[in-house]
Amino acid sequence: MVYCNELFHTSEDIDIRRSAIELLRVVADKRALPWIKSFLDDPDNEIQGWGVGILDQLLFSGHIEPDEAVTLLALAEQHPNNEVRETAAFIKEYLSIREQLNA
Repeated sequence: MVYCNELFHTSEDIDIRRSAIELLRVVADKRALPWIKSFLDDPDNEIQGWGVGILDQLLFSGHIEPDEAVTLLALAEQHPNNEVRETAAFIKEYLSIREQLNA
């Protein structure tokens, strides 16, 4: 995880930066939560998409609770990238269904 984040911040090769975030989406745990904003703020649309994908996976896997994602989810809902907004809508729908099933 740390190496993926390091590659994201230090590599000048966009393919390496994208691949690092894509891999991080699969291996991330709660420690990656503070990094997601920098992925959403990145100028590259693919990195933005992988970044919100990390949030999705952290919630889906139970590594974080929904209340830990409120701020990032709000940013994603208002994001200029349509893919990020669509993923945010999917996450909110998933969380709503999960809450109803657990009620």
